[in-house]
Amino acid sequence: MSRFVPITLLILAGCGPTSQRPCAVEGEVVLDGKPLHAGTIQLFDPAGQLAGDGGTVADGRFAFSASAGPKRVEIRASKMMPGPVDSQGRPDVREYLPARYHDQSKLTVDIHPGGPNRLRFDLTSSDKP
Repeated sequence: MSRFVPITLLILAGCGPTSQRPCAVEGEVVLDGKPLHAGTIQLFDPAGQLAGDGGTVADGRFAFSASAGPKRVEIRASKMMPGPVDSQGRPDVREYLPARYHDQSKLTVDIHPGGPNRLRFDLTSSDKP
């Protein structure tokens, strides 16, 4: 029985980095002065050591839980294009926000464990920052 005690202590103490409690995050996304109709928002650990957190944007508002710390932000919104579907029957869906808000995003935030974590992003559809 004594040889199981060290393993039990390791399990109770946790192995690896200290786990963080999720922090409430809420806010709004505005595009050209109007609430973003629908989209997604993702927060990523800049070091790539934690999984991303995120949620949906509906009528410009979002709310989800995220780990504390500095984050890189990606905001996406897409729409179905008129016209025929592809050879597999899928509609043509295209991202309509400039890449500077998602694939090339330099948006950052710092999520605080004690909050409040109320965020606002004012975006423009123009290709110019």
